[in-house]
Amino acid sequence: GWTTRTGADVADSLARAWRGVFGDNTDSIGAVAEEEPERAGTEDLEAGDASELFNAERRREMERLGHANILIIGQTGVGKSTLINAVFRKPLAQASMGRPVTKVIERFEDPDVPVTLYDSRGVELGDSKDRVIKDFKRTIAKSRKARLEDHIHLLWYCMDAGQTRVQDYDLEIIAALAEEVPVLVVFTQTIDHERADALEKTLAEAEARVEGRPIRTLATARRIGSQTLEPVGLDELVRATNDVLPEAVKRAFINAQGVVLDLKVDYSHLVVVTAT
Repeated sequence: GWTTRTGADVADSLARAWRGVFGDNTDSIGAVAEEEPERAGTEDLEAGDASELFNAERRREMERLGHANILIIGQTGVGKSTLINAVFRKPLAQASMGRPVTKVIERFEDPDVPVTLYDSRGVELGDSKDRVIKDFKRTIAKSRKARLEDHIHLLWYCMDAGQTRVQDYDLEIIAALAEEVPVLVVFTQTIDHERADALEKTLAEAEARVEGRPIRTLATARRIGSQTLEPVGLDELVRATNDVLPEAVKRAFINAQGVVLDLKVDYSHLVVVTAT
């Protein structure tokens, strides 16, 4: 289970840190204490050495954190970039950060964020349905030839909650890609919940193969007349994503998202308790 693997990771990390301080001639902390009681019990690390050790261990743990990869599909103007930047608290979806993968797909990543996003940026899905399906299936298949953390793990299918109906191409793309990866439907710019109810009902009647109910989001506050609508749904999206991701890459997503802090706190507590 995840807890067991995390405990093993931390134990291994602590063991490597100890060997980094006291050398490689010991098999355990207990052996150091037994063979060199004065050194193990009374000698303190110099501040500079402690800082260097901490930074080295932090770099190693970041490398061991894993990596999550998420597909994002939605019509131009649906609000994908706003949603992405709100979830990760960083402008990951800036045009300058995207790199072409195919004619349809762009890849967005940041060296400090252990999540890569694959976006159908600038594509009108109704006009390009077959190409979208083909390119995303090819990208998913290619990712599976690599290690698990390089696989495509999940699809966020974004739909504007203000649209009047679910389009046939929405259902066809969802059906085709649900054969390859789990699909979360995300309603963006959710203001009119009656209209969102109608869209959700259509998806249910079509028996779309998606994970749970559509997640209704409003990524940033919206002012309508004298009323301000606060952001909603981001925490639900983060939790649903975390539930669907493979165990091996959950830590990467928890680290990257900036919405649900208690997920970070829970993981931190686990690490601290295990280390203690």
